[in-house]
Amino acid sequence: MPDQRHLKHLAQLAHLDLTLREEERYTKDIAEILAYVERVQREPVSHRPPTSTITGVQQVLREDESAPSELAEALLKCAPETERRFVKVPTVL
Repeated sequence: MPDQRHLKHLAQLAHLDLTLREEERYTKDIAEILAYVERVQREPVSHRPPTSTITGVQQVLREDESAPSELAEALLKCAPETERRFVKVPTVL
């Protein structure tokens, strides 16, 4: 069970200046979080199959397909200077 000594050490590592009220509150919050983690760790999981996703969706991305674009052609025509289907801009560096 963490105490204020542990919290002060964590706050020092994180470069936090905590008030006494914050120390008391965060000590309680951390204790509750650690109690929950301990409870989750005790939960038997050997009867559950391993999962990589909880949604069941496997592949949501489509294959990339190249297609001609009228918009790209129109934008290139508006550019002051182009080179091989790219807009040419002044060198920055």
